[in-house]
Amino acid sequence: HNLWVSVGSDSPSERTLSSLQMETVALATARHEQTLAGTDISGAFFLGDGPGVGKGRQVAAVIYEHYLRGRKHHLWVSVSNDLLHDARRDVQEIGCPLKVYWLNDLSATRLKELPEGILFCTYATLISRNANGRKKAAEEEEEEEAEEKRGRAKIDVDTVIVNLDPTRRLSQIVHWMTHNGTTAGDGGLIFDEAHRAKNLCPDGGKQSVTGLCVLELQCALPNAKVVYCSATGCSSVKGMAYMSRLGLWGPGTPFAKFEVFEKAIHNGGPGAMELVALDMKQRGMYLSRILSYQACEFETVEVEPNETQASQYDACVDFWRVAYECHVHAKDELEQIGMKPKVGLMSQFWGTHQRFFKQLCMSIKVPELVKRTKQALADGHTVVIGLQSTGEARLAEAGRTAEAEE
Repeated sequence: HNLWVSVGSDSPSERTLSSLQMETVALATARHEQTLAGTDISGAFFLGDGPGVGKGRQVAAVIYEHYLRGRKHHLWVSVSNDLLHDARRDVQEIGCPLKVYWLNDLSATRLKELPEGILFCTYATLISRNANGRKKAAEEEEEEEAEEKRGRAKIDVDTVIVNLDPTRRLSQIVHWMTHNGTTAGDGGLIFDEAHRAKNLCPDGGKQSVTGLCVLELQCALPNAKVVYCSATGCSSVKGMAYMSRLGLWGPGTPFAKFEVFEKAIHNGGPGAMELVALDMKQRGMYLSRILSYQACEFETVEVEPNETQASQYDACVDFWRVAYECHVHAKDELEQIGMKPKVGLMSQFWGTHQRFFKQLCMSIKVPELVKRTKQALADGHTVVIGLQSTGEARLAEAGRTAEAEE
């Protein structure tokens, strides 16, 4: 493997990848050189490591390995635009020279002009339609939610027809990955938090539009080096329907179609699922590791708001009470003059209300967190702070919009 050579004493990658992380690179790239039975389709690798093992850095290293093998167009799909910064950091810290581009910043025309790199997008972007290119992240999230609610007529997951309508972002990605048909399209195709596509074959309700797009993308790029990355990817058999490149069903296997595979494993219960995982690991297509919690202690700390914080909270409650009354009044007024309010209007109100108080409660915890962090550092400990849903992506999008308007 080329990366083994590049990670040397004079390499920027020195000490940035552990031996366990290098094991992922070795197994994934070996798997990618194999093809599915009876076909020329490249096999996929499933990375199921738990939190803290460094899935992002391992994904970046797999992409770097393929870059060293001459593959210059790669796609990294994730659940949130907030993770763009993390992807760029991981790629930079292992010494990979490729630049990470955010698809939301690129029109269809500009995308065609990119000579090489790593394209980062979300599942919301993947299912969107956009003739001119740029679209706000918030708009794409709303479009994804609407698409998922509408759903589509159920499609057989074994006979997917790829729709390369040029207005689809998926189509634009395919053309870029293949350099407008001039290359094999054999770069890395990373599905981070891949369980986002798990409802391709739901127990009830409508088929996932996201799952169908993930499947279409794999069908459109048979030579791409696919990595499914999820700590919960094998929680159910039906949730694996989008993992068509693992070679668990189809030609050359005991299961002609996914439906046959799903029925056989489902009837076998949890024991059959464990056998599937063991078989995948034995064949070098699956890794699932978790950090040891030996000698770890766990403590839940309740933070008591001070008088100032309590006053702020009460004032916010009063504000939202007034906002609710105004909202209901405006809705009633519209109905009286024959105008139909937007569908889901109240859902949007309560969603915003919930996000606001979530952030407010988080801000109340900060002083206590800072106090405990300083004490831990003074005691010689290392501190790791986990933040979720910080709103950074939407704030950055608002900033770019404001600059454009100026």
